[in-house]
Amino acid sequence: MTWTREGWIYLNGASVTPVQPEVRAAMERFLDASQTAGTVGYREVFAHVDEVRARCGELIGAPARQVFFPRNTTAGLNAFALSFPFARDRGIALPEQEFPANVRPWLHASTQTGAPIRWIPMPGHRVEAADVDAALDAGAEVLAISHVQYLGGFRADLVDLGARCRARGAWLVVDAVQALGCWPLDVGAVQPDLVSASSHKALGCLEGIGIGYA
Repeated sequence: MTWTREGWIYLNGASVTPVQPEVRAAMERFLDASQTAGTVGYREVFAHVDEVRARCGELIGAPARQVFFPRNTTAGLNAFALSFPFARDRGIALPEQEFPANVRPWLHASTQTGAPIRWIPMPGHRVEAADVDAALDAGAEVLAISHVQYLGGFRADLVDLGARCRARGAWLVVDAVQALGCWPLDVGAVQPDLVSASSHKALGCLEGIGIGYA
């Protein structure tokens, strides 16, 4: 993905991308309405939120009622990790090279509940199906994985991983921030239990808001 903005050429949007003109224009319209009308126009604001929720659902193939707006990727993951009733003898399957946003919530959950982290090796920066199976067969009740790994660019086959999790009664949690907007994500085909992503990468939005699916 390459974007050009006023003389700058962004060859990689894997960190924070330039805010798109459409995003800035929408924010300015909201600020103008807030400055002139205060809370009088909130009915229209809430209607717009519902519209955005529906469009986010279309992006990932989800009903709007299953879409939520986390502050960022980690906030969405935390909402799951801090509320899931982990069993002490099962654990959380986690690839070794995950970005910290998809590590810290699970480490904290492990500390709080005693559920072990079952690390999945990543030879050559890849997640192998056999290693996922080993972690799930060892008892992991949640597989938390990035759709695209930040370090080596490995893209997980989420449809296959979803099927492997369901076959073992495990939950699939997806950090989609490095992929959303670059690669299609169909939650109907994957059947994940949770997806969380910030919107400041390939979606060209600001930091401070994201897309979640539950």
